[in-house]
Amino acid sequence: MPNHADLTGAEIHNPKGFDTASNSTKPIKNASGNLEWVADDQLNSNSSVYGSTLTADGAGSSAFSQKVWKDLTAKAGVRSGGTAPTARLYRTGIYQFAYSAGNQSFIEFHIPHDYAVGTDLYLHVHWSHITAATTTSAPTFDWSISYSKGHNQADFSAPITITQTGTNAVGQYRHVVDEFQLSVSGGGASLLDTDNIEVDGVIIANFTMTTLPTGVGINDMFLHFFDIHYQADIEGTLNKAPNFYA
Repeated sequence: MPNHADLTGAEIHNPKGFDTASNSTKPIKNASGNLEWVADDQLNSNSSVYGSTLTADGAGSSAFSQKVWKDLTAKAGVRSGGTAPTARLYRTGIYQFAYSAGNQSFIEFHIPHDYAVGTDLYLHVHWSHITAATTTSAPTFDWSISYSKGHNQADFSAPITITQTGTNAVGQYRHVVDEFQLSVSGGGASLLDTDNIEVDGVIIANFTMTTLPTGVGINDMFLHFFDIHYQADIEGTLNKAPNFYA
């Protein structure tokens, strides 16, 4: 077995299932669906990166269609003033942000360069409570959300408004992830337009804890963070500004 120092940089990070790599190469999937390495200068439009074909519009090719799910995360508790949540003791030695009815947070998400064009976004709220009982109703959340493309292409949109009902029958310290659809092709009063979502776009939002679950005491409801589930089908974009893909 060769020593680590004797391996090329590519071979050190050679993914399982690929043929032997060499320097100045990148992994692709060929037309037969087999993984292989090719020279850097071959990795352009209509080549395959980690299982998805790059096209000029960034939409990829149905020949490979191997999209993966990833997360965009945002902190809870980002707000000041009378509607801000409070940092409180959660469990021994650990503090988190406790939300009462009416508490709010400001949130921002940036669309990354591996976003699969034309795929819908899904919003997650991660929460738990510390009351020594099981909830007998679900919490409700209200959102105001606006989006704009980047690179001086568009204005931030008039906000959509969303009222969401979370999970019921939750015991003490149980980690809940409530998921809600955030975008769809064509958009709507409570959905962003997937057709407008692109790399370097920004989503800005205001979150309000509207009602606590029945059975959860004041200051016992904790939000840990927010995230958006999105699909990725490439490692990144060819260009850093529009047109990103050609």
